Amino acid sequence: MPPPIPEQPSPPPSPSPGSESKALWNPHIAPAFDLAQYTIGDMWKLKHYMPALEANYEDTKGDDLDAEEELAAEERVNNVSLA
Repeated sequence: MPPPIPEQPSPPPSPSPGSESKALWNPHIAPAFDLAQYTIGDMWKLKHYMPALEANYEDTKGDDLDAEEELAAEERVNNVSLA
């Protein structure tokens, strides 16, 4: 017969925006980047970079479309020259 498993205490409830522990409810959300290395304790700093990241995104939003159009044009040229 296996040994009895002791009863485990239930975990404390998670803080939520409407709970009494509102001071504890302050999540830090950060964007993920390839090869970025930062600790959980440093995530709060990333919110200060968001305006620059958003501006960069807005400035370069059309660049991907231009690159796709160039690739499509090259494929058309290559297909014509192969025919």
